[in-house]
Amino acid sequence: LYPSIYGEDEEAFEIWNKEIGIAPERITRFYRDPETVSEQQVQQVLDFMKSQNGTKSYIFSSSGFNTPAKRYAENRPIELIDKQKLEAILTKAGE
Repeated sequence: LYPSIYGEDEEAFEIWNKEIGIAPERITRFYRDPETVSEQQVQQVLDFMKSQNGTKSYIFSSSGFNTPAKRYAENRPIELIDKQKLEAILTKAGE
């Protein structure tokens, strides 16, 4: 089970983590931000993935990724999925 919560909803996080027993790294946080995802944000996700001994990360964004973020992600184990790419994936899955 991989539950999702809204970004800073610590109450929901505590329920999933403490009461239900889901490990923190299995809880996905969603944020609403009209700005594109920056290089620094991509670096933070990649650093966290490495600290958890992960091998690949995915970032989904309906607002897109800035050019430095896209460049940083190239040849790294992280996939940037923007709105158009997500729509294409969902359309294909629905066929």
